[in-house]
Amino acid sequence: MKYCQNCGAEIGDNDVFCGACGAKVDDGTNCRQNQAQTVVTYKDDTMSTVIKVFLVLSCIAAGFTIIGLAWCIPMTVSIFHSLNEGRKVSTAMKVCTLLFIGLVPGILLLCSDDL
Repeated sequence: MKYCQNCGAEIGDNDVFCGACGAKVDDGTNCRQNQAQTVVTYKDDTMSTVIKVFLVLSCIAAGFTIIGLAWCIPMTVSIFHSLNEGRKVSTAMKVCTLLFIGLVPGILLLCSDDL
């Protein structure tokens, strides 16, 4: 039995993509895992929750200017995905958050080393 390396769901032997998350399945050597070893990583601590709240509040504040939403919403969604998946947010994205979305979420992102 094969398991998706991305989400841990069972996948068929001939599947090219995971039916649960849509991730591309390799030739099978990287996706063979013992079900007991399958770990879904989801990181959500207090700091990332506070950052998410301030990101949303900043997007609402930018909602008064339609042009501001052109970069606020995509950047916020990208940061949300990074925080939910436990990936690090790049320094460039942190600085852009500081400049274009909001002062508080940008400072929080820059001050947190593990995010």
